[in-house]
Amino acid sequence: MIKLEGAPSQVCAHTEHLFSNPLCEKEPLWKRIRMVAFHILTLCIPLIIYNCCFSEATIEEEPTKKEKKSKHKEDPSTHEAGKTGGETGNDPLAYSDLGKEAIRFAVAKLIEHAELESFAGFLTQPQNVTISRLTTLYHKMGDKFADLLTANKDHPWDSDAIRAELMDTADALIKISFAISNLTLDELKAHPTPNRTMIETLTGQSTYHYRTFFYCTEVYHWCRGMIAWHAAGTKGMSDGLYPAYADQIPQSYSDPYYQKGTAQNTWNKLYNEYCARVRALVNEEELHRKDRRFTLWTEKDTSAPPFRPSPTSLPT
Repeated sequence: MIKLEGAPSQVCAHTEHLFSNPLCEKEPLWKRIRMVAFHILTLCIPLIIYNCCFSEATIEEEPTKKEKKSKHKEDPSTHEAGKTGGETGNDPLAYSDLGKEAIRFAVAKLIEHAELESFAGFLTQPQNVTISRLTTLYHKMGDKFADLLTANKDHPWDSDAIRAELMDTADALIKISFAISNLTLDELKAHPTPNRTMIETLTGQSTYHYRTFFYCTEVYHWCRGMIAWHAAGTKGMSDGLYPAYADQIPQSYSDPYYQKGTAQNTWNKLYNEYCARVRALVNEEELHRKDRRFTLWTEKDTSAPPFRPSPTSLPT
């Protein structure tokens, strides 16, 4: 190395500067700038190009990753269904706290039974997949309910052996059916059928609505009507499960439906709330003219004597 006269402090002991010591103070300023520029060109520019090329692809892939977290995509309207009157103003379609709790119960059951698929028996599928999956659960719980009644033909509602299990199953079935029927009303309002009124959609029997509309009211009439096994001929029909005739239902069975604090009174309130929501959504007189079954099966049950366990036949 050449020793500079009069500047012994400028002598540098480094053997290489470009990579290991680019900012050496003993090197001239112009050399340091040149070496820094070299590193910027060789390192930073490729990083910028990489980010520009791949950042958009990462954003596009992200929703796909989120969708994979859940096999069944839940409709946001299911969460809206839980709002109470205080949260939605004076909306006549707003749910009571009891209705909100029933829907939460039903959705929690779906979480417990994550394996359940959408119901395959619909003519058309609901946009809210929760309705369809709850319908699969409804049929599963309905089978259990029927099995309990069939295996205990003699006064099942008074049987010490199965009463607790029967009441629990009926409670779950009523809350699940309440959720299905009410979410059906919500979807009917939010997603009307093109070129049809809501009443025409309900009564036309060409979409899923006309079936799920009756789930809530049908289950309530089963329970309130003291459904049980009847042998052939006792009701003019073949062997099967049928509600009792109104005059054959003892008052001791009916009274709990109108007494606060009982499970049956909870069922009564949920049923009456559904009936009120039907009338808040569509005109009762017009619905009755179109198909009276839709109004006769949704008459509020406010006292024991007028209740009819089987108002009419149901659409099939």
